[in-house]
Amino acid sequence: MTALSSLSRHWELWRDAWIADRRRTERRLPKREREFLPAAIELMETPVSPLGRGLIWVLCGFFAVAVAWSIIGKVDVVAIADGKVIPHGKTKVVQPLEIGVIRAIHVQDGDRVKAGQDLIDLDPTDASADYARMERERVARTLDILRLDSLLAGGPSAAPLTPKDEKIDPLLLEAARQLLRAQWQERIAKLAALDGEIEQRRADLRVAETDIERLNAVLPLLRDRTESMSGLAKQGLASRLRVSELQQQLIETEKGLASAVEKRQQAEAAIRAAEQQRQQAERESESNWRKERADALEKRSAAEQEILKARKRRDLQQLTSPIDGTVTNLATWTVGGIVKPGDTLLNVVPLAEQPEIEAMALNKDIGFIRPGQPVTVKFDAFPFTRYGTLSGEVIDISRDANKDDKLGLIYPVRIRLAASDIAVDGARVSITPGMAASAEIVTGQRRLIEFILSPLLRYRDEAGRER
Repeated sequence: MTALSSLSRHWELWRDAWIADRRRTERRLPKREREFLPAAIELMETPVSPLGRGLIWVLCGFFAVAVAWSIIGKVDVVAIADGKVIPHGKTKVVQPLEIGVIRAIHVQDGDRVKAGQDLIDLDPTDASADYARMERERVARTLDILRLDSLLAGGPSAAPLTPKDEKIDPLLLEAARQLLRAQWQERIAKLAALDGEIEQRRADLRVAETDIERLNAVLPLLRDRTESMSGLAKQGLASRLRVSELQQQLIETEKGLASAVEKRQQAEAAIRAAEQQRQQAERESESNWRKERADALEKRSAAEQEILKARKRRDLQQLTSPIDGTVTNLATWTVGGIVKPGDTLLNVVPLAEQPEIEAMALNKDIGFIRPGQPVTVKFDAFPFTRYGTLSGEVIDISRDANKDDKLGLIYPVRIRLAASDIAVDGARVSITPGMAASAEIVTGQRRLIEFILSPLLRYRDEAGRER
């Protein structure tokens, strides 16, 4: 109530003073009459110039508007990060895989190249020699496999050695066919020898069977004759000597029959052994061929893998461009020079439609920077007061900080530019990698009054706590 009474009293005083001033103004003499008054009275009767009051009111109004604007109006809050232009996709480095000798250089600094275009050729002698050697090994093993397949299938007549889709030296092919014929003839000769032995044993069997048949036919007659002669000898009608001779002949015939039976058994056993030997020879031949074929397959597979490596080495002797871009930093011009693995021979800067800025944001600002925030970029090469700025957008923020000796912890921030060139004296000049730039990242908005009150509030919060 006291405050309201005071305000009411002040308002009444101001109103009364204003009314009194208005009345005094109305009673003032005209200007011509005031000129005849004494100087002191003339000064008192002359009204105050409205210019002073107007200026005061203008200043008060301006101050009121400024205060209102500072409370209502907002301005952008920016984080300034210095950096440089980088190509989209980063610069590609061209390096040799192994030590080599430069045979040809096809480009120079500033040349534009296409992806896959030859840049530098190294001497491919070693890689080509390895490739040719492993290719010969692969062809040789392929011929071995075809030869062994032919042997397992029944020989050259049953399965001729005819490669499919293989560009093979005719001399190597003829040598393989000769080896196939020789191996097959060796097999035939070995089996023929075993067949001959079997036939010999069968002949022995036939002889033994013939002897057995003959002796079986003679033996009964000889027994009857001996018995008859023994009866006559008992009657005295025949000589005892003759009987003895017949008995001896009978015994020899029986022994001959037993010997013939034994020979037949031996011949049969020999035939079975010879047949088993022949079957064993066939199985051993096929087993050896299958083992050789498996070994040849393994060696051919190993050769094919080595061929892939040798082909890769040979292809890498031609250093090509990984991307469409511009050649920079060509490190050598010497044909015949030696290069080592990992040497940087040149760089290829990609042709980017929208260049990017890699700016270093301070640790105090990184918490307010987000992808998608607008950015105003100023280039040191083109003073912004004369050539203006380019707009951009934050596209990526590093998750880890880098240590800088002067700035402390800094975070790399990538910014995509909206344009790849800038107007300079009526011409469009391209933004090239390496240009220094300053990025003003709009992190939000803030009222003007906050800029004035922030120090006061900080002092209020921090005051009175010192020792």
